[in-house]
Amino acid sequence: PTFRFNFTIPWNEDPRLMAMTAAAALITLILAGFAVNRHLQLKRSYAEVEKMVNQRTKELELANKELLQDQKMKALGTLASGIAHDFNSILSIIKGSIQIIESNPNDPEKVQKRVGRMHSVVDQGAGIVQSMLGYVRRKNEPSQLHDLNRVIQEAIRLTEDQKNTQSIQYHANPKIGKLYMAPDLVKQILINLINNAMDSMDQEGIVAIHSEMFHSFTGHVALKPRKSDGYAVIRIADTGVGISQEIIGRIFEPFYTTKAFSSRRGTGLGLSMVYEMAKEMGAGLSVDSNPGQGSEFFIYLSKGNVDQSGEPDDALS
Repeated sequence: PTFRFNFTIPWNEDPRLMAMTAAAALITLILAGFAVNRHLQLKRSYAEVEKMVNQRTKELELANKELLQDQKMKALGTLASGIAHDFNSILSIIKGSIQIIESNPNDPEKVQKRVGRMHSVVDQGAGIVQSMLGYVRRKNEPSQLHDLNRVIQEAIRLTEDQKNTQSIQYHANPKIGKLYMAPDLVKQILINLINNAMDSMDQEGIVAIHSEMFHSFTGHVALKPRKSDGYAVIRIADTGVGISQEIIGRIFEPFYTTKAFSSRRGTGLGLSMVYEMAKEMGAGLSVDSNPGQGSEFFIYLSKGNVDQSGEPDDALS
């Protein structure tokens, strides 16, 4: 007879199973070691990244503070240069008046007239200083009415005291009444624009100034005024070289000048100060110009500031 026996040994006594178990445990330990090592590496990497981010953040904050300080200093320099530019114009007027007084010491009428103009430009300078230092703000609107045509005529007389050879023609609109405005700022804006127009022309050029009433803007609008149904507009036109369309949008930037290669070198501050003073008053600015055809600058004053005697023209822009 044949007999068959099946004998099952305990698992812990099976050498093959124990070898496989030991190999699996070893592999598991190795993989766990890799995982722990990778976790520690990532943790160290995260710490390094966080340290670098904090360092870069501090560097950016420091750079931002330095940039802000640099911008403040540049703004202060622009403001100081602008005030110096405007006061140079005022001093030119005073110098011209003094020369006339010295040439006519025995003419009381001329002496008195020139002394009066010097008083006027000194008051104008005080107004500019107040405006630049922030004592004149839009929330503190001027409370007195001023005749626009008279202010324009006074600015023209002050400009003529600088002994310019070009002719200035004024075409007043009697329908424009009085406005609530800062006359010293308006005069300085006009003086800067007239001087800019004269610098762009030859000795026989003509500057034409018009006071008008518009309902809309014309040319390249550099600064929009307060909203209004209409505007009292001062238009300054010259017969100079004109401005190309490529740069007309930059002429009001500080220190930007088109006179770098001309005989009359500019500082690039006249039009930038015009922009700042117009902005201070809530007025608007626009330019219409082409090379070889002269330029026209427009100053827009809100029609809401005109008194009851000021009515618009029949033909409006």
